[in-house]
Amino acid sequence: MGKQINYYMDYDSFVFLAKKAFELGCEVLPFCDDVIKRGYSPEIIKPDNHLYCFHVPEAGEIEVERQWNKECVVRGYNASGSTIIEAGFSFINTEEKFITRSRIYCTTDYYDADGNLMKRHDSVTKVYESLARYVKKLAPYTEVEYHPVNPLYDKVKQKVCISPQCLALVREQDYGLY
Repeated sequence: MGKQINYYMDYDSFVFLAKKAFELGCEVLPFCDDVIKRGYSPEIIKPDNHLYCFHVPEAGEIEVERQWNKECVVRGYNASGSTIIEAGFSFINTEEKFITRSRIYCTTDYYDADGNLMKRHDSVTKVYESLARYVKKLAPYTEVEYHPVNPLYDKVKQKVCISPQCLALVREQDYGLY
């Protein structure tokens, strides 16, 4: 459970979202990397790493643990997870012509080890809501007709949040949405 918006967003649009997160006081870091680099500049965002955490420092500290021979941010329903907003950009597969969905997400309340209900910090909610409004500007809610990745289905018409660059790929080059 939490707050989330699903969208189709290219790398360049996501960099604008990250800049907005910096303006709101967030520290940006990749969810997983060989060594996680933390910071307040767009150089953190790399085209080959699609999932990031926008850490709201006033909400508390984050934890990093080693998984799959990489450092990964501890997320989910815990003290670390309630201080971050997960966000990412879509993978655009040029060979198979499809675009993956991404999202911006923050967790709700969680229970600590003693069973006490811990509320999400108000600052995380405030930053999330501001970023969610900005996502809707970068990837407006648009009706799109596209081929689903599953070949058993014909074209589908549906409203989705999609950046202009991704929309152009769908409309002009017949990319599918996944």
